[in-house]
Amino acid sequence: MVQMDAIIIKEPIKLSTNLLVFDEDDNVYLCIESYLNENKITKCKLIECSGLLKEGTVNTFERSSYKKIDFKDKEIGRVSGELKIEKGKIIGNMKICSNERKPIIGTLVSAKAKQDFSLKISYLKD
Repeated sequence: MVQMDAIIIKEPIKLSTNLLVFDEDDNVYLCIESYLNENKITKCKLIECSGLLKEGTVNTFERSSYKKIDFKDKEIGRVSGELKIEKGKIIGNMKICSNERKPIIGTLVSAKAKQDFSLKISYLKD
């Protein structure tokens, strides 16, 4: 029979939620990376966002082919994904959906924020 290790957790696990507010021309991924490193957060989930992205690049899959879409001044309505820090660098994915008639939906590769773009993250607190 396979032996399994187990632990008993006596304290409740605390889920913490923080709101990150970006300044004009902030690189979204670099700001998230520095925030996670400074606060010693190893893994976080992206819950919601509001505001405009000044410019960015999205990878998407459309009709059996990958596409790269560059955009400017788009309002982002939804965000999802999970990011984590490994060896001081951020890895994971951030899926976005823009607020417009024909939305841009895909994985955010790079982006610069407009003033007051905000992103809500959640993580397990030690």
